Order: sequence, then structure tokens, then C-alpha cells
Amino acid sequence: MAPRYRANRLYQEDKQLPFSILSTDQDSTPSKVSVVARLIPAASYAIPAVGSAASALLVFGVMRAMRLAASTGVAAVAAGLAEANIPVLIALYLAILCGVAGIVVAVIRSIAPTTTVSPSPWFFAVGGGLALIPVVLLWEAESELIQVFSPSSTGLASTASTIQLLLTLTMILAPVSLLLLLAGSVWPLTSFSKPKWRPVVALIAVELAMIVAVIAFQTRIAWLNQIAVEGRFLG
Repeated sequence: MAPRYRANRLYQEDKQLPFSILSTDQDSTPSKVSVVARLIPAASYAIPAVGSAASALLVFGVMRAMRLAASTGVAAVAAGLAEANIPVLIALYLAILCGVAGIVVAVIRSIAPTTTVSPSPWFFAVGGGLALIPVVLLWEAESELIQVFSPSSTGLASTASTIQLLLTLTMILAPVSLLLLLAGSVWPLTSFSKPKWRPVVALIAVELAMIVAVIAFQTRIAWLNQIAVEGRFLG
């Protein structure tokens, strides 16, 4: 009886061995990261960078007008800055629309079987950061320029170099961000992990940051238009 029992036990172990090996191989095999799941969010992140560069160029024009006409009033500068903010505001609205499409795609991929895996949440976090850096630099440059008209300001000459540096960085980082986002979207990537809902959470977080930026620029434009109408600084 003992030899027959030992033979049956060895037979059962041999039957189970291939399945365990197969399971291990499946877990250790990297899967391709979806290009579409990366490309749509990357497009939404690239749009604000481009809009920031366009607005920075217009702000440069406002500064040039202030230097050429020393008697430029607060109303004219406020109107020029409000107009300069239009490209970045439109870009942020378009980015939000594209971001919604990216979230929809991520949700569908999380509940439907796919042959590829979704990108890591870090891809969306880094991509969103690359998009928002030029936006933040533009905001800071405009804030410095607005402070020139405050009662405690010493004039444009004291802050012109800082404003020019911020605007230049905005215009440089915008194409750099665009190239990095494009490369990260189409470059073949593989991943051992198969995230489900974490990419969706990351996309929603970046989308909320875009919404905050829209509200901030929309509020600033309304404030600048009010200054242009009243002709005085509203501190």
C-alpha cells in the first residue's frame, strides 16, 4: 500500500506543478502600456503649456508698451493683461475637456478587459506637473507686474528683471513640456503591475488642479477688467 500511496502523491504533485509555473510566468511577464491611455491625458496637459507661452508673449508686449509710454495708465495695463490671459484661459478650458475624455477612457479600461495596461499614476502626476509649471510661472510674472501699480511699489525698473525671467522660463518650459509629454505618450513602455483605479484617481486630481487654475485666471481677468473700467488700482 505504501508504494502505491507514494506513487499517487507524486502523480498529483506533477499535475499541479505546470499550473504553478504557468501562474508565475504570467505574473512576471510585462504587459504593454496603452498608448491611447497616455496620449489623451498628455494632450490635455500640453494645451495649457502652449497657452501659457502665448500669454507670456502677450505680457511681454504689455511690458514693452509700458516702457515706450512712460505715462501708461493703470487702466491700459489692466486691459492689456486681461487680454493677455485669454490664450491661457482658453487652453485651460480645452485641457479640462480633454481631461474628462481621459478620465472616461481610464474608467472604461478599469472595468473592461484589455490587452494592455493603464499607465502608472506617476505618469499623470508628472505630466500634470509639467503642464502646470508654465501656468504657475505665468501667474507669478503677472502678479509681479500687477504689484507695480500698488501704492507701495517702487516702479517697474525694480522688478522688470524678475518678470522677464519668469516670462522667459514660461516660454522655454512650454515647448520642453510639450516634447516630454509627446515622447512619454508614444514611447513603447511595459509594466509588471496592472493598476485599475489608481490612474483614475490621479487623473481626477490633475483635473481638479486644472479647474482651480481656470477659476484663478477667470477671477483675475474679471478683476483686471474692473480696474480697466474704473481706472484705478483695486488692492
